[in-house]
Amino acid sequence: MTVKSVSSNPRKTSSRPASQRSSENRSSVKNSGNRGGARTHPAFTALLVAGGFIGLVAVLALLGWLPMLVLYTYAGASLALFALYFIDKHSAQNGSRRTPEATLHNLALLGGWPGALIAQQLFRHKTSKESFRRVFWGTVVLNIAALGYVVSPYGQQIRAMIAS
Repeated sequence: MTVKSVSSNPRKTSSRPASQRSSENRSSVKNSGNRGGARTHPAFTALLVAGGFIGLVAVLALLGWLPMLVLYTYAGASLALFALYFIDKHSAQNGSRRTPEATLHNLALLGGWPGALIAQQLFRHKTSKESFRRVFWGTVVLNIAALGYVVSPYGQQIRAMIAS
């Protein structure tokens, strides 16, 4: 026997038995589409995004649409920024001298944002300061826009300059 739930929201009804409805409400928040009720760790999502982006840059470089130097720059800047986030996290915990936020943002703008994204989620560092997050995502957008310009026909002179 199925029972419709009584709710203040007339559009939100369930045709499931009452015994399943309470667990349905709990698991809908917890599951978010994942199997087994496990939530995806934010670092895993960041790794997929950053890895997918670096993979795209690698494909573009292998196809000759970008100089290999661009791929090496993204990889090197990402590793460097990942290390800086690690150092800054430990400095914050120990009360030591910190890495200036401007340094983190400038390196993200120069192509290190994939490593920064992974480090932020893995180390849970710089994830709650909203002003930092806004500037960080601004650097990501600017960096991707600049890469899009370089890949476009308008960026042919820039690609030639980088390749030489």
